[in-house]
Amino acid sequence: MILLLCTLLALADADWDRTRAMLKPVLGDFTSYSLKRVGDQTFDMEAYVSTEGERKTATRMLSDYASYPKWILKNINRKPSGGDYFTKIIDVRPDTAQKRLTVVFEISVAKFKYQSERTFQMHETKLNDRFVLEGTAIPDDSSLVGLAQATMTVFDAENGKGRIWIYLKGKARLRSALLYSLLPENPMKHEAGARVKTAIENYLEWESGSGAGLK
Repeated sequence: MILLLCTLLALADADWDRTRAMLKPVLGDFTSYSLKRVGDQTFDMEAYVSTEGERKTATRMLSDYASYPKWILKNINRKPSGGDYFTKIIDVRPDTAQKRLTVVFEISVAKFKYQSERTFQMHETKLNDRFVLEGTAIPDDSSLVGLAQATMTVFDAENGKGRIWIYLKGKARLRSALLYSLLPENPMKHEAGARVKTAIENYLEWESGSGAGLK
């Protein structure tokens, strides 16, 4: 148990170190993201965000799974440059009793179209200097998306009050080698980055407006 705790703390410090190195030189709002193939039919995604906000408010809002469909879906499939995304998020369904989120999605590339859903078990860790939200897909042998997991860490920004730093990392492993080969890496990267920006915009709007009651 002690070894596990030490390992988790070391990983958390590593996340802080890389986030601080990326965002401390930045003034104002900023988003950086990457998505790449790493072999084994797997995509890795990483993003760094500096935005207005309070960590305590973010902790309350992001822990309120019932509110997710009210804010996260707005414009989430609207491509800034026009046209369609390769992946679409159709719906998000919360199960607050079990702390689960079911994401209904569609993948469309070339003549291939696939619609399905994955349920993620959510886990929150609230520390003195950060909030960590993890989602891990519950195993489903019928899905073309095998392993899927994501972690969001929210820190207080060092360079100003009323500002937070967010570090996102995710991984998805496909069961279909054909689908993995069809999905283009660079457009998928820009798609992921645009969605991160949309989600942040939605969050800020909900925090300042309809979500004010959560504060």
